[in-house]
Amino acid sequence: AQMAMSLLELIQGNFTLDHISSILRNPYCYGGKAEQNERMKMDAWLRRQGLLEFNLSTLLDIFKAYHRKNNSNDTTLFEVSLMTLKTSAGITKSYYSPSIWAKHFLSYLEKFGWPDINLNSYEQRHAHAMRSCLTEFASIDFVQNEMDFKSALGGLRRLMLSKRLGISQIFAPIQILDLEEIFALNYDHVWVAQLSDSVFPENTIANPMIPYAWQRKRKINGTTPKIRLHEAEQRLQHLKCSAKEVIFSFATDGINAQENPPAMLRELSFEPVSDKSDFIPDVDSIEWIEEHQGSVYQGSSEVSTSVFKHQSECPFKAFAKARLLPERLERSEYGLTALERGQILHNTLEYLWLRIGTLDTLHIALQSEHLEMQIWEIVDKVIAVHEKKLPYKLSQRLKAIEQNRLVRLTLAWLQVEKERAPFEMQRSEHSTEVDINGLKVQCRIDRIDEVNDVGFVIIDYKSGVSNSSAWFGERPDQPQMPIYALAEQNRLVAILYANIKTGALGFNGLSEASDIIPGLKAFNELGEHQRRGLSWSDLIPYWRSNLDKLSEEFQQGLAIPDPKKGKQTCRLCKLESLCRINASNNVKQQAEMSPNV
Repeated sequence: AQMAMSLLELIQGNFTLDHISSILRNPYCYGGKAEQNERMKMDAWLRRQGLLEFNLSTLLDIFKAYHRKNNSNDTTLFEVSLMTLKTSAGITKSYYSPSIWAKHFLSYLEKFGWPDINLNSYEQRHAHAMRSCLTEFASIDFVQNEMDFKSALGGLRRLMLSKRLGISQIFAPIQILDLEEIFALNYDHVWVAQLSDSVFPENTIANPMIPYAWQRKRKINGTTPKIRLHEAEQRLQHLKCSAKEVIFSFATDGINAQENPPAMLRELSFEPVSDKSDFIPDVDSIEWIEEHQGSVYQGSSEVSTSVFKHQSECPFKAFAKARLLPERLERSEYGLTALERGQILHNTLEYLWLRIGTLDTLHIALQSEHLEMQIWEIVDKVIAVHEKKLPYKLSQRLKAIEQNRLVRLTLAWLQVEKERAPFEMQRSEHSTEVDINGLKVQCRIDRIDEVNDVGFVIIDYKSGVSNSSAWFGERPDQPQMPIYALAEQNRLVAILYANIKTGALGFNGLSEASDIIPGLKAFNELGEHQRRGLSWSDLIPYWRSNLDKLSEEFQQGLAIPDPKKGKQTCRLCKLESLCRINASNNVKQQAEMSPNV
């Protein structure tokens, strides 16, 4: 019923992301089950486009772009059904009686293949209830004049709500129903419980507002014992045929034990059950086994630095991310995401430093009145490239705001860079590889500068605020920079975060000498706690040792759910449904409460 209403709302022609996403993930229309995997991919693609609302034309264009990206010419049945909306475009402006609207609604639902023929008993109930709502809606012609589409849909929705349909339902494999709800439905398995003479046949009461003689003459249900018995026999016959496996049972009260089943049920076979252990497992005999070691890693020896970050945060997270490859549906945002803004900033600085190159050139450029115009040109080119990748992300207004932000931020950052000791940019967006205990880690370093011919400085751009304290410990929060240090360890004199955020511009990191980066002390001048008892020459071996251990744990298949920062790590992980850490904690608590478990 909920799916039917969602399909009817499509006729209006304007959709929200949540609306289309819920239909794509729903199996109750043409191709819903056969195309399930493809529709999941289409849903993920749709969320990455950055649109929260769109019309039919835009939606179909997005799906065409999806097929072009995947080199596929196969149109899904869902897209074919969407195209039929074009023929229904004028219906929203028409006025019809409720019965005519009901026919239009049912015809429209059939075009989408609702409902699927392969429904379980729960789904059959709601499909039947939806059809009943349409029938009842059609019957109000004599009290309702002609209405437009919006009024008709609203009236149908109110009728559904009055019958408790259209409200979010939680599907459960086991349904508990009363006798009135089971008529004309089929099930996988049925257990009819609590049968007794006081329950079956039902003790129905005649309607007190209608003369009893009139009801009896017309054999209204429940008016005489004979009629009630006949109804019960019909219901019993249906129950016996409603599933491949049907169990009838009645309970004894323990004191006045009922030795025989109700009279009309004696044709059924009842077996006495006195020991409940056949149905309830012995909790004391349950043995809990926790397995936290996967198979040895045999995948590609080339991995990204994120493997070490995940292994440090939680071994199970690294196991799942790199080997189980789960993908969570993204939460769509209006406009550019923080990751996309960061990428545009990276590209802007990359192109800018390819032009500037040295500190001396930077000083000259800052004195030129054309610098801002040149930065505008670079930003325009960078955003144009991203517009081709994400054509629906940026409106003209958002584009102008992003351009202005990038230009102002870049100009402010150059003022920070000009205070450095003389340097020359050597490499930008540099791809390299480093071997860490058998794993070949692929690195892409934002920038490498050479300072006064004495050594190299590694710089990683951050559009937020990051701190070098996250590089230390056996499980460092941010192992990326230590990995970069291993890749470029020869003549390394500084390793830095360039925090490029309005109001928090500056360098943060570690430097061998105090005259390399303004405001940074030499590493050996830092406090004991900051240095962790290490000297500058000790850093590379220290990081190598910690990273080798993380690499070994990952390759050996360690998959224990062990979040480094407890709930804070789990809150950002979103893999609880795989690791079941909450269920594991509950088991441990039960074991502590009951030593036998």
